[in-house]
Amino acid sequence: MSEFPSLKNAKQKLLSDLKELGIETSEAEREATLILSEITGLALAQQILQETRPLTGDEAIRLKDIANRRKQRMPLQYCLGYTHFMKAKLTMTQGVFIPRSDTEAVVVLATELIQNKDSQLIAEIGTGSGAISIALLQELPKANITGIDLSPAAIELTRLNAMQNGVIDRLALLLGNWQEVLPMALDAIVSNPPYIPRHKRDSLAPEVANFEPELALFGDDPDGLGFYRSFAKIAPQHLKNDGFAVLEFGDEQDAQVSLIFRKSDWRNVQIHKDMTGLPRVITATCPIKSA
Repeated sequence: MSEFPSLKNAKQKLLSDLKELGIETSEAEREATLILSEITGLALAQQILQETRPLTGDEAIRLKDIANRRKQRMPLQYCLGYTHFMKAKLTMTQGVFIPRSDTEAVVVLATELIQNKDSQLIAEIGTGSGAISIALLQELPKANITGIDLSPAAIELTRLNAMQNGVIDRLALLLGNWQEVLPMALDAIVSNPPYIPRHKRDSLAPEVANFEPELALFGDDPDGLGFYRSFAKIAPQHLKNDGFAVLEFGDEQDAQVSLIFRKSDWRNVQIHKDMTGLPRVITATCPIKSA
């Protein structure tokens, strides 16, 4: 007899395993539902209606595989092979940073600032899975974006996700250091750069510390803010006079990041909160350039 004689039994076992990992009940229930949906194709309502249905042999094998990887604290997005970000469904592979809902604020703010402009030439520094660029292209039919990343795996995954979401025709991808390949005469630059101080590594969840790429997590300089210092000085050369930046930052970094931009004479420097109410994004207009 199968270890999972019914959907109900399978979900109970999943919930028990997830809670043993220290995952709180509401999140464990969400993960269990997503896992069962992935292996059976059934949405939550269908899972409830068919809770006595036995799992097929193939479904049981797939369930064990995902459950075993999750027990090793592999992020659910890697276990499933996909995640959702705003309107996009994104393929996910190990070695590429997983987008979070916090980052939706970057897309919302950038869209608000550029949607009424005739020119919408945007660059994203650190594309990862392509989440920000793809979401912006879905929101802005006139926009063209250049995505930049140091990771070949990230560039290829962004390309795949852009194709799957129907926006590849307006996305150019560049592999390399942003300081060397960033285009000129941009209307906007967006980024969710690495900003976690390395000394905080031990405080990260195992899913993050052990599986996600260090390149996308840890910022330069002891405080993690090296990117912002470099960006504030270099980016103005690549922006039009009214060009702007929309950048994510980490917990309790708002005052420091704001100061970095103000000291470099950026205009309209503003801090914005994410969907949980925490300071998360800075917007700023390019410094006035001398004639």
